[in-house]
Amino acid sequence: MAKIENKKTAKERKAYPSLDERLVMVNQKIEQLEKLNAGRRALIEKTETTLNERKEALRKSEAQLEKALNKKQKLIAIQKRPTSKAANRAMKSEEKKRLNELYQALKAKGKSVEDLLAALEK
Repeated sequence: MAKIENKKTAKERKAYPSLDERLVMVNQKIEQLEKLNAGRRALIEKTETTLNERKEALRKSEAQLEKALNKKQKLIAIQKRPTSKAANRAMKSEEKKRLNELYQALKAKGKSVEDLLAALEK
């Protein structure tokens, strides 16, 4: 029985804190939470700053992309155009040769351009 009595005395209840002690604990908790909230506010401000910087970088990047796409469209349009005046002259001279051949063929058959157009309209 001596052992049982020793255990009972060893397990004494912790005294309930007094009102003053509880106020001190609450004040400590309030200080801890204020520090935590201040740290979180600072982190939020830092994150918002980073976010705004990234948004601005994205806007700039999108503007550059738009410029690049416009440049591509212009280059494609240039590529589809005849390359130079010399090429235009060559195409025109070829067309003139073909038209002359057509006129010669019509003259050989004894028909005029008007006859040919009338036949095509039928």
